[in-house]
Amino acid sequence: MLEEIRKALKLGKATLAITLPREWVKSHNIKSGDSILIREEEDKLVLEKIRKSEIPPPVCIIRPEEYIELPGLLLRLIIGAYVYGYDIIYIPIKKEKFYVEKEVKKATNKLIGLYISEASDDNIILTVVTDPSRPDFNSSLMRLLIILNSLIDLSSKILLDEEKPDLEYINELSDEFDKTNLLALRQLLKSQYDRTLIKRIGLKSHLWLLGNRATLVILRSVSLNARELITLAKKLQDSIYLLSDEAKEFIFDICKKIKTISEETISSLLMIDPVKSNTLINDIDKITLDIEEYLDEVPNEKLGIQSKVALSCYLRVLENIIIQYKMINEIVINRSTGFTNKYVIIDEYA
Repeated sequence: MLEEIRKALKLGKATLAITLPREWVKSHNIKSGDSILIREEEDKLVLEKIRKSEIPPPVCIIRPEEYIELPGLLLRLIIGAYVYGYDIIYIPIKKEKFYVEKEVKKATNKLIGLYISEASDDNIILTVVTDPSRPDFNSSLMRLLIILNSLIDLSSKILLDEEKPDLEYINELSDEFDKTNLLALRQLLKSQYDRTLIKRIGLKSHLWLLGNRATLVILRSVSLNARELITLAKKLQDSIYLLSDEAKEFIFDICKKIKTISEETISSLLMIDPVKSNTLINDIDKITLDIEEYLDEVPNEKLGIQSKVALSCYLRVLENIIIQYKMINEIVINRSTGFTNKYVIIDEYA
């Protein structure tokens, strides 16, 4: 292991410089003009060579004429370029201008900070103008949580006939979730090649990037489940049969527990609390068992066949949601083993 002392050299009025050890430069094949990442870890500065493959070109060029007959692909490629971290997306136009403009408009409506900076008969240039470090990742998680709980609350109120479906409001919530989720995902992927972003978005280690990306995928799945709950609740609300008071009470109780568990889960993730996550996992196992037992009682409900199927599906979706929060708690426990704490000692010399 290389270890030596080097003196700081003064360059200009306020700049200090330290030369790099020859052996380190040679072993890492560093040449003049290469980029070196300097990041702070506790009281240390860590140097790391940035490979050119880790730095995306400043411009992503999408060629729509290659797949003009493939519905939706242009929109998905624009979203992919945005999430990957490109700040400029260039789209040359050779034919089907109306189709290209329509897909570009859809993209700008779906993505935060994406604007058309130039448009002509020959090309469209999209530019991302957001600060890549704002909002911080934790704030995005909390916003996603609030939206998810709002959707689940709406489904239970519709199911219990306390509220009529407001499709416009539901769509607004769903759109906001998708936009926030994609922006947070962009931050994580951009942090993979711009390590200076990691701490600026509130992460303590680059090792957290994978777990946080998995968390966003899980929450995205929960959002799709929540939207399915609303569809099923509407079917049950439109039924000529009424849910029993027992069924209503059970569903209300499960939805309340899911809201509590979701809040505690995100709190545990932010605090890296393995004890809380372990407790939540045990609670989730008990709730899933309760749902399984109640599913056996659904045939006894005084409902039509279609309504019984809808009720069973509704309970299955609730079960799926709570199991997905279990997965996030497992991420917390895994993460807690990455550093020395009350429960784990990392032996660097073993």
